[in-house]
Amino acid sequence: PELSVFKAELMKRASDPEHFIAIAKVVEAENEAAKGEKGDKNKVLAALKAVGKWGVDTATDIGKGVAEAYIKASMGLP
Repeated sequence: PELSVFKAELMKRASDPEHFIAIAKVVEAENEAAKGEKGDKNKVLAALKAVGKWGVDTATDIGKGVAEAYIKASMGLP
């Protein structure tokens, strides 16, 4: 659910081509996470890593701590 809210907010704020690429990566992460135990956590992290600084900033702005934590962890940020 948190990734869905995060994705919706990204869609509202998107204005550059890179933003839409980031949204596609969130969809990838969301789809993989939806598989539950059958999903690959590394694929989720890799997809979230690709959302970059804009994604981290957006997650921080909207208070989506779990999404922010996953993205930062995948990027090696504190």
